Amino acid sequence: MLSNEIEEMVKKLREDIKKSVSIFQLLIVLEHGIENLENKGLKQSDIETALRSIDILSSQLARLSSCRIDIIDKALRKDPRIKKLNNYTHILVEILHRDCGIQTTAPAVSIPQQRYIALEQKTPSNLCTGRYEIQKLIGEGGMGAVWLAKDIHTNNLVAIKVPKITGNPIKDDLNIKKIMVEAEVLKNLDHPNIVKYIDYFVEFQKPHLVMEYIDGEHLEKKIKTPKDAFDERETIKLMKTLVDAVDYMHSKNVVHRDLKPKNIFIINDSSLNIKVIDFGTAKFYHSQIEYGEGIYSPGGYTAPEQLRFMYSPQSDIWSLGGILFYILTGLHPISILPGYPNVTTPPNIENIKQFKDINQNIAKVIKKALDPNPINRYLRARDMIKDLIGETDLFEKTTKPKIMILDKEIEIEVDRVVIGRLTQTIIETSSKSIDKVVTRIEGNNLYIYINDEKSYISRLHVELIRKENDWYLRDLGSLNKTAVLEGGEWKIIHKQYKIPSELYKLSSRAIISLGYDVKLGPYLVLTFISSPQQQSV
Repeated sequence: MLSNEIEEMVKKLREDIKKSVSIFQLLIVLEHGIENLENKGLKQSDIETALRSIDILSSQLARLSSCRIDIIDKALRKDPRIKKLNNYTHILVEILHRDCGIQTTAPAVSIPQQRYIALEQKTPSNLCTGRYEIQKLIGEGGMGAVWLAKDIHTNNLVAIKVPKITGNPIKDDLNIKKIMVEAEVLKNLDHPNIVKYIDYFVEFQKPHLVMEYIDGEHLEKKIKTPKDAFDERETIKLMKTLVDAVDYMHSKNVVHRDLKPKNIFIINDSSLNIKVIDFGTAKFYHSQIEYGEGIYSPGGYTAPEQLRFMYSPQSDIWSLGGILFYILTGLHPISILPGYPNVTTPPNIENIKQFKDINQNIAKVIKKALDPNPINRYLRARDMIKDLIGETDLFEKTTKPKIMILDKEIEIEVDRVVIGRLTQTIIETSSKSIDKVVTRIEGNNLYIYINDEKSYISRLHVELIRKENDWYLRDLGSLNKTAVLEGGEWKIIHKQYKIPSELYKLSSRAIISLGYDVKLGPYLVLTFISSPQQQSV
């Protein structure tokens, strides 16, 4: 714990950061603050912790540098008054990545405004990075283009996505960032029904994302009219692979946010095998494009709450319901959603069945997935398939409450659950290899620890308490807040840093975010169910 004297120094540093009017001034303020802390005998690790705790730092860094890591780097190299701060550059980058969604795993790309026009070339170089031999253009849109290329190291065909450079700095920055986001997301996914990441590089100061080449066509080309719609057997077969892919990405804390027929490719091998593509608008923790930019799919595939920037994994569940309806009927889901996006009730089953004699059970699945209230939809993608094929989950027979987080399902047999970040002490005292989620029972308490490399989740972030037949949630004074999805809106549960909130009564099905930012949205989403049997249709 920091002494009162150190806490006062950090408090003053925070105020000086708040007053900074340029990135150079801000970095010099940090330089002096760090020097003062070092003079008090603090180790580098303690100073790093102090920097992470200054809540105004991320917003000031983002505002003064226009969210550009390269500007910070330039300032560090240019100003001779800044020396010690070079040892803490990684912390500044981490804070920008954590709080502002600025990418760090892929190289940062900066293009001065006067040079945008010079980069307006129609094709990449004939031999990118000496490895990828460009063949032809296979796709182009407002955001970028996709080129077919040959990997001369493996002789395999690949697809290379590059951003479109228009000369408009705002549009071009967005196009560039979409490629960077997609690269980071795909690098963290490995599933047979998700397009595979191969490589990422920067050439001519433009990011290039290399992915596996998919020989096929998207669903909207496959199903052009209602006559092209699939039968129920084909639909269920295709949906099983699609839902499995979405369930997997949700287990990795990825929300696609743009699932639609055009982003589902059917491979040309007569097996109805599919690949999910286009992760440029996906959300991975707080890695994403700027909040609210361009995440809308015509036809009713975008969940209503997502149009208000209140997205969650349930937003993808809505999209799956729309895709299921489209595969069966060849019609977009907006045809059964009068008044969309201002809908307040799910589609009527008879309206669903009027376009085709759809099985009653499948119609119920579509209705549940397209419920305007996210909490009434399927809590997990996999539960859609269980209802489609009539499979009963053994869990539905139990009355024990349950928490679902990342790829873990944890039954609750105690009256108090504490959720927080996995610390180095816990890692060192563990007798086995550490999973992403670790649980411990101590008396009547269940502790759930999450291995959060960004340290955005607090060590003791939130608690769930059972009182008689009800469950309550309390934020434990976390740094980055807690939120509960309620009626399609995220409700922040937080009082103050290091001061616990009041108890908040949970519904029988609750979607909770550990960490929430009004601009960046939820950080890590978990699901709590006090009445498991309510999952089914």
